Amino acid sequence: MNESMLTGESIPVIKNQLPKTKKIFDSNNDTLHILYSGTKCLEVKRPNGGKDPVLGLVLKTGFSTMKGRLVRSLLYLKPENFKFYSDAIKYTMILASLAMVGMIYSIYMLIKADITTEMIVVHSLDILTIAVPPALATCLTIASEIATNRLERKQILTKSQNKIIVGGRVNTMCFDKTGTLTEDSLDLYGVKTTKINGGGNLAFGSTVKEEYHHKLNITEDNQEGKSHSQLMLELMATCHSLAYIRGNLSGDPLDFKMFESISWGYRDDSTEHSNACRVIPPVGAEDSGYFRPSSQVLLLKRFEFVPKLQRMSVIITDPKEQGQRVYVKGSPEVIKSLSRPETLPRDFSKRLAQYTENGLRVIACATKKLEKEVPISDDLERSEFEHSLEFLGFLIFENKLKPVTKEIIDKLTEANIRSVMITGDNPLTAIYVARECGIVDPNQTVLLALVQNDENNPEVKRLYWKNMEPLKNKFQDQAQRRISSVIDIKRFSEGLYGV
Repeated sequence: MNESMLTGESIPVIKNQLPKTKKIFDSNNDTLHILYSGTKCLEVKRPNGGKDPVLGLVLKTGFSTMKGRLVRSLLYLKPENFKFYSDAIKYTMILASLAMVGMIYSIYMLIKADITTEMIVVHSLDILTIAVPPALATCLTIASEIATNRLERKQILTKSQNKIIVGGRVNTMCFDKTGTLTEDSLDLYGVKTTKINGGGNLAFGSTVKEEYHHKLNITEDNQEGKSHSQLMLELMATCHSLAYIRGNLSGDPLDFKMFESISWGYRDDSTEHSNACRVIPPVGAEDSGYFRPSSQVLLLKRFEFVPKLQRMSVIITDPKEQGQRVYVKGSPEVIKSLSRPETLPRDFSKRLAQYTENGLRVIACATKKLEKEVPISDDLERSEFEHSLEFLGFLIFENKLKPVTKEIIDKLTEANIRSVMITGDNPLTAIYVARECGIVDPNQTVLLALVQNDENNPEVKRLYWKNMEPLKNKFQDQAQRRISSVIDIKRFSEGLYGV
């Protein structure tokens, strides 16, 4: 579905049928199963090889739909009370009150001085017009017209002149990070997998930055089955939301870059298997390693990315490997909590900080071999599989600033308008981008709030302020970061400001 008319996102969204579960339908959480009025259907794939019809249930019509609410907001603007006009009316009323007092006193004195009635009326109205300027409304209108003309010369059109006054009072601008301050596309910086080092301990290996299929498709010495690098390669080929739409492979830019980097092929098998597809290693690859040109991996079930859960997962089967396997990728913090502690390297947090503090976006990856095959159906719950995972490594992406970002932030700063970044990305990545674009000065102190258990009383949560000093060298060791202060979170209240 193309929902760009409603959301502004040009990436098509894959919609699936409602799963056959006992859960109560929720229009707020089940958006992946709802078709919105005003969106465009690009392609329809009927289940069970086209035998079953595609049915839909109308939930809302007219102005109750999302498109209807949007049209109604344009046709019938909500009444807005601007403080400028309310203050102007108060000012005029105060002047009118003073004028009435002066006029009454003037009439009393003029009558006492035995002035004619005609002169009394003239002097009284004269006092009223002096106290309340008749040209006040004209001056306000002229000021708005001048502002409108200045905006038109810069090719900025305005529908309501009242909003110009509001625009002149703006003192803070809020920006999203990805796609607004930074470019829409992501570049795969590298892949970092785990392996057993010479001392027999689990550690991160070297970062792979090119020829991903060739360098990841390596079997380690004395390794039974797939190595961690080969599992990571299989995850990159299967754990994504890509699909063919009108003959073109479309999906999330992050998933597209990840899949494109390994040069694998993608084939839709939904006519034979319910919502299934195959991924095939590159034809031109060397006939060595675990994955060869003749290999195929079948993707059986896909659990789409959910922002609330911060992860997505798939169930796959490899004909050369008995059984099914689950692959999960998402935010490092969530994947760490879902993985078995013995599969996590000791320097997990240190490595993560090294990349995020240099503005790189990190996606953590994990897997799990299912003990027995699971019948694929719509009523499968992802919580049954997304636990006790084996951590595989990091996918590292680079998201560069737009060329105009720094220039715009500098102009806003010169105009004494504060710039704020609002993002759901890693806070260390956000701090780095904020320094690069000028939202935060290079040498400005930034405090990062961390909620941790108290060392003496694990049941008590405490708020730690961590001083995020600017890096002097790339990938500087973060061991010297210091804790600035400790605050009991129960006593912590409103008044916090952050990046």
